[in-house]
Amino acid sequence: MTVAEVQVYFPTDGSTLDDDGKAALDELATATSGAEGYLIEVAGYTSNTGSEEHNQRLSEDRAATVVHYLIEKGNVPILRIVVPAGFGKTHPAADNSDTLGRALNRRVDVKVLLNRGSHEGD
Repeated sequence: MTVAEVQVYFPTDGSTLDDDGKAALDELATATSGAEGYLIEVAGYTSNTGSEEHNQRLSEDRAATVVHYLIEKGNVPILRIVVPAGFGKTHPAADNSDTLGRALNRRVDVKVLLNRGSHEGD
């Protein structure tokens, strides 16, 4: 069950977090502080510009940037993070035919997943 979710957006051909991205991740990390039975899923994406290989590497770099931030600044234990994945230009959130759509596709989706079994009987 997904209990929290944020999208972090990146500039064209970039994998550096901006202040908005850091704030979203800080809020997510704070929400998990002290919680048990959760995992964090991190999936990176790109727009459709650039080669397949470049986009794959860039999406992986974006996911890794988010994971490093959560561990180093958010104090999220590494064992709570599912192996991050980069999906390149697959699974677009918006149409890649215009600037806005491409900007929305340059993202990392971060989800906090709760294991139902760990809270049964609460």
